[in-house]
Amino acid sequence: MKKKVTIIVPVYNSETTIERCLDNICGQTYKNLEIILVNNNSTDNSKEICMKYANTDSRIILLEESKQGPGAARNKGIEKGTGEILCFVDSDDVLSTNAIEEIVFHFEKEFDLIWFDFENYGIDRKLGTASFLHNYSKLTAREVLEQTTNNDLDSVLAVLWNKAFRYKQVKEYAIRFPENRKQGEDFAFVLRYLAYMKQPICFVRKKLYEKYEPHLTNVQENSYNMLHLARDYFIDLNNWRKKQEKRLSFCAYQNISAILADKMVLSFIRIHHPQANFRFSYKWNTIKRMVKDKIMQKLILHYQPQKGQSKWIPVFIRIKCIPLLYLLGKYKAWYIYVYIRKEGRRKS
Repeated sequence: MKKKVTIIVPVYNSETTIERCLDNICGQTYKNLEIILVNNNSTDNSKEICMKYANTDSRIILLEESKQGPGAARNKGIEKGTGEILCFVDSDDVLSTNAIEEIVFHFEKEFDLIWFDFENYGIDRKLGTASFLHNYSKLTAREVLEQTTNNDLDSVLAVLWNKAFRYKQVKEYAIRFPENRKQGEDFAFVLRYLAYMKQPICFVRKKLYEKYEPHLTNVQENSYNMLHLARDYFIDLNNWRKKQEKRLSFCAYQNISAILADKMVLSFIRIHHPQANFRFSYKWNTIKRMVKDKIMQKLILHYQPQKGQSKWIPVFIRIKCIPLLYLLGKYKAWYIYVYIRKEGRRKS
């Protein structure tokens, strides 16, 4: 009998994209699907559209979740699902027509996680499967975490779109999303799943998912996110280490910690980005709060500066020298985002 695949779609004010998303999922070449839509307090016509599809396709289940946020919505779907394979799709995205068929085919080979490539449309940055993974067809969770680089972190741990999970393990080990975050909840879920894996990861070198983000990255929002996500991810990493120290290596922990520390240092520069337009009081108070934060002080101990990276910002963080940290970050931001770009335009 063909494996049942559960696809969970959180829905929040998606009336302009949800029909395309559902047409795509319902039109998959693989038909044994359980499609769980979780309406998350939508105020537009998203719920009505979902009800229309649920009334015409018996594979669709429509749920309601009052707790705001994709983490709570996905957890609601996980509790309801009955499939053998678990996938997540955002309500503004689509899969390739045969994506689920490809995923099921590879799960037959006793892998615990299927990892595939994806396209990212409509934003000013390119994401895709981590570059080092293209050299392998399979790796263990430990090997992946030990080889992850700064540029690869997002596609390795911080996104769900390019992964399919074995449902039995998600339920057996109660792997869930944190519900108290506006974003960054994927990191905790993926990290916990990797810790409990028994079989290797299979890498499918095909673009099976299309991620749509119609708006350019907001520099102010991006700067704010970088500051807080590095901290949240480090908390997740340490929670995982305490519970699963024997399952994954110390080298993996050190590698991911060093990447997060690097992102934290960069955030002390990026907060001064000319396009962020943060007020002086906001920047000063944020820097002050962060350097006094015990978690951030633990994280900075893992910083490993590479050639050309700042060696003094970590020092000022450790000694909590806010004035010098502010001035150096401001100078670095001017040098990176203004001077170098201006010189680049002159040469071109």
